[in-house]
Order: sequence, then structure tokens, then C-alpha cells
Amino acid sequence: RPEDVFGGPSGQCDNPKGLPTFYLISKSGAQDSRDEGFIQATGQPLIDVNGNWTLFERRMNPREQQYVEGHGLNSYSGQQSFVESKQVVAFPPGDASRTDGEPGAIEIKAAWRIIDASQASRYFSIQALIDVQGAYVRDGNPLCAEVTLGLVGLHIIQANILQGALLPQFIWSSFEHVDNAPFAAQACAAEDNNCYQTIANSQCPAASSASDASFYQSACAALPVNTPPKLNGQDSAFIWERQPPYAGAYLTTPQGAACSAGDANCCGTQVSHCWAVYDLTQQLNASWQTQLKAIDSVFANYYLIGTNWGATIEPELGKFNDASVPAFMANGTMETYVQAG
Repeated sequence: RPEDVFGGPSGQCDNPKGLPTFYLISKSGAQDSRDEGFIQATGQPLIDVNGNWTLFERRMNPREQQYVEGHGLNSYSGQQSFVESKQVVAFPPGDASRTDGEPGAIEIKAAWRIIDASQASRYFSIQALIDVQGAYVRDGNPLCAEVTLGLVGLHIIQANILQGALLPQFIWSSFEHVDNAPFAAQACAAEDNNCYQTIANSQCPAASSASDASFYQSACAALPVNTPPKLNGQDSAFIWERQPPYAGAYLTTPQGAACSAGDANCCGTQVSHCWAVYDLTQQLNASWQTQLKAIDSVFANYYLIGTNWGATIEPELGKFNDASVPAFMANGTMETYVQAG
């Protein structure tokens, strides 16, 4: 984890079971609206249909850790020295000379939602401890909660093989759970060069036949999709409640009004996929899901959204064609709001 390499504040919860821990702690001890434990890179959180925050974690493989620590890049002074000596950051690439070659630098970012025991069979799931600093909790006291988490999103980022004319880049592959959210009624197709761009969320409503999902409720279909929750008048940052639903203060009614405690129809974030999965990727998903289902693997419930890399890794292809990859794609759990216009 980055905090293991770069350092960070310690948690406040006892962990006798040695569970994986999600720390929601700021270095200053005050509220920090950019806490990456439950805030997306765009600065907003994501609320599931149960009214709970989505959690995020990042990790790096030993190869990248060794590079960072070996070059002193895990401290501010080391980074200054690195820059002053005019060195260039070059994470190690993988070895493609043999099938068991050492991988290059790898990073992952995962998104998790709190699930109950009845849902665990559909997810890659873990028992975990949520360690929330008092500054983020409604009553001002630390929150320690043992929960079951189901994986809902995953980025895998790997340094590409340096071969021939290929330039050093990171290749990104992104995955989601099939139960996350519906696709838009008119999701942009990968080969449509005019549509395949950032679009307004008003043009991205889910199909009228869309059923309930982890981040979509048919009863809340009147609400705009891919719209972040809003802070209420008393909070300067998003706050956890002492008991589930942990994001209860930011739920709305199907009409968009604040949802009162105990209301039967409270809405979280309504997510819709604005961009369709590239056709060749859909074929690949179908093949892998069939094989994974045959061995009763929970990963049959996941799919590849797409794979992207920097524009300078190969010659520019121009307009989209059957040999290209998507120039735009978004993970509904980690990049929910980049789809909005």
C-alpha cells in the first residue's frame, strides 16, 4: 500500500483478527475532503443503493516498491534530491524474453462496497476493518467497523515491455462487476467518432427497462445519473454516520429532496454507463466468462471495460476502426463523474 511505502498516520482501531484495514485518516487530523479512501479522483464520493460509501484502495507490486525506495522517492527530501540531480523517473518494464519473465511495475486501484452475507457468493469478497478518524464521523469519535466488502471495480496498471520502437508507457485495464449499473439507453458506440467524447449526463439516462443494481434504483429513475451527492448545509466535508447507512445524511428522495431517516425510498448515486464496451472487448468478455463459469469462479461475474495506453506508445491511428482501442472509457465505480458534460 502507498502508506506502507511513503508513510502515514496510524489507525485508532484494535485489529486482533489482523483484518485488511481501510484507513480513513488525514495527516492533519482535520477533515480532508480529498481523502482517497472514499473520495474519487474527481473529488466526490459514490453512494450505493444501501446508502453506504464506496471504498477505494491502491497498491503497488514489489518491483515498483523497490524502485521507489531504491531511488529515495518515498520521502520529500529524496524526491528533491532526485530532481536536483536531473534524474528521470523510469519505472522498470517487464521481461518479455521468456514466458515466466519478471513483471514490470504494477499498480492496482480497487473499489469495494459493503455487502451482506447473502450477497457474498457473487463477489470476490473479504472481511475487513474500516478505521474512520473521528473528524469524519458525525459524533466526532473514531468509527471501527468490521464489514464484508465485495469488489466492484478494479484498475490494473502495468509498465509496458520496452520492445522495438515502443515508448515507455503504462497500460491500463479496467474491470467492473456485472451488477454495478445499467448502460445508457443510447450508450455511445466505440466506433462512433462523433459521439465518443465527454457527453452531458442528461443525454445518458439508463434504459427505461433498467433493473435495480448496486448503484442504480429503478424507483429513483427520475433523478439525473452520474451526479455526485451534495454536501448539506451543516457539513464542510462528507461525513460518516455512526451506524449504517453510513452515507445516510446525503441520500435523497426519488424527487431529489433530502431523505429523512426511516424513509422507505431513499436514493444513493444513480449510475449509468454512457460509453459502450468496445465490440471486440465484449467478445473477449463472453469467452472468459464462459470459461470462468465452467469452473464455478466468482470472477465470471466481472467484465473488462477496456484497455488504454498513452498516445505515444504507437503511431496515431486516426479515426476509430476495428483494430483500435477506446480513446474514452470510464469505470463506473471510480470515474463515475467524468462522464458528465
